[in-house]
Amino acid sequence: MTVQKISWQQNCRYLGIHIVAGRVFSCSLDYAKRSFYRAFNAVYCKVGGVASEDVVLHLVKSKCMPLLLYGTEAMSLKKAQIKSAEYAVASCFMKVFKTSSKEIVSDCMLFFNFQDFATCYSRRKRKFLLKFVASSESNVIRSIFVHAARAELNGLACR
Repeated sequence: MTVQKISWQQNCRYLGIHIVAGRVFSCSLDYAKRSFYRAFNAVYCKVGGVASEDVVLHLVKSKCMPLLLYGTEAMSLKKAQIKSAEYAVASCFMKVFKTSSKEIVSDCMLFFNFQDFATCYSRRKRKFLLKFVASSESNVIRSIFVHAARAELNGLACR
């Protein structure tokens, strides 16, 4: 019988979510952002010069944003993580509209009815928590999490 050492890892991937090692539970969006950029660049390379901005943004909304938003409803993201994800989306708009102005990007997002990451995240999180609290399944562990979910819902309502 040989003894094998277990190597220490900084993060662990579980169901597509990257859990970061640390004292407090946290998740990383780095891999999600990487997937988002990869998908955006693939879409933009294929149709960016040929299709209109409306078509490109619709493809980004339907094909790329889900990669960035995947599993976020079950996470508690820090403000810095939300800002970083918002920048990822804004940088795509900067590339599509060939600008570096944040004001132009926000106007374009408004004009094309494209919700920012923070809005999408809070809506998904609220919907997830409401479904979780309303589910009829009952056990001891769930009751602990329901209490935490209600507290988090109250926090979302205050924002």
